[in-house]
Amino acid sequence: MNTRSIFSIVTFISLLVLVSIFSSQCRKSNRALEVKNAAPIDNATAVNIFNNVFKTVHALAWENSLLNGPQDTIQSNATDNCIDSVLFSNSTDTFPSTVVIDYGTSASSCAGSYNTSGMLRAVFSGLYAVSGTVVTITFSNYEVDSIVVSGTMTIRNKGYNIDNNYIFNIAVENAKIEYDSINISWNCTRKYEWISGDITDDISDDKFEISGTSNGRTSNGNEFDVEIADNLLYSMNCNWITQGSIDMDLGTSLSPRIVDYGSGTCDENATVSYKNTTYELEMR
Repeated sequence: MNTRSIFSIVTFISLLVLVSIFSSQCRKSNRALEVKNAAPIDNATAVNIFNNVFKTVHALAWENSLLNGPQDTIQSNATDNCIDSVLFSNSTDTFPSTVVIDYGTSASSCAGSYNTSGMLRAVFSGLYAVSGTVVTITFSNYEVDSIVVSGTMTIRNKGYNIDNNYIFNIAVENAKIEYDSINISWNCTRKYEWISGDITDDISDDKFEISGTSNGRTSNGNEFDVEIADNLLYSMNCNWITQGSIDMDLGTSLSPRIVDYGSGTCDENATVSYKNTTYELEMR
């Protein structure tokens, strides 16, 4: 065998070894991501943060006559005592109207146990209870438990459905959720159906069924897409989703997830399942 043939064989064997090592490392990397994937907790974090924003704006708007007209029912506890001030651009019910909800520069503990600072700016196109009204919400130095939140959120009143329940279409665009190792990008398009509590004077008994989709990128750089499989239940007296499930697609190299939020108990626990594995998820 000549020198050239020997060199070719050695080169070929070397390439096989390199390919084997590379493939092994990729498999190890994928296995690690299967076990430690951040998508379920990062998506839950985004959901909880923006649900809390919706709760704040919804409660204030439903109670205030400048935003909603004279009310037969006035919601109690409409604003947290952690809010420093609420400023209105208009003194009468003329629109568009801007409301600035200011939590101050030092984080204050709110009713939902979140430490909040910064401002929410909500622009109302009309009376909140009127079908067709759009509320556009932006953020200024807004932080929840030191997590910095940015992006744009819109609430669209779609009026009553056939069950005589209010429908709100909610979209979040270009959201960023950042703190230390947390760096989440998130978007959603969802429908909130107000299924109970709209005729009482207590905001805490308000409940919404949520359907729709979301997508984003996790703190470790993985993209994900979410579709709500069983409608989620959001109760305004609880910090977390309490019922329903989602299907989570993590792309071609990772297994899809099913996240089950339980059967109605108010707690931070959910269950994540993939392949033959199930584990408990503690939501932020």
